[in-house]
Amino acid sequence: MKIYDIYRHPAHGVRAVKQGFSWPAFLGGGLWALSKGMGRLGLALLSLGLALAGLAGAALLLEARMLALAVATTAALTALVPGRRGNLWWRLTLREQGYYRVCTVDGRCPAEALRAGPPMARTPVRQEPTWEPAPPPG
Repeated sequence: MKIYDIYRHPAHGVRAVKQGFSWPAFLGGGLWALSKGMGRLGLALLSLGLALAGLAGAALLLEARMLALAVATTAALTALVPGRRGNLWWRLTLREQGYYRVCTVDGRCPAEALRAGPPMARTPVRQEPTWEPAPPPG
């Protein structure tokens, strides 16, 4: 079982974000970030990956095998950062978009986590009326 945080937005529905390591962020890096709506982060990760790949390719062309190995090791280690921080970055992005955390639940997948959440997380989302304070008496 995995642990998920359930986030809700008044107009955009609910999202389940897993706690812990993110394999999609580790394997997808910049593409994963772009798919989650984190444009600047996604472009930065893609740029870093392309730069390291270019540097490794140039090192191989110059037959600098140790430099190529060092660059490949650096690329592998930099892939760990999105894997370890990916879900945190996604939570922060959801909060910036107006989502709020409803609860934390167990589940095997995001859909199961959403079903296990409280009824308010499962109900269809509708636009809530705006609340205005009552005028002072008198």
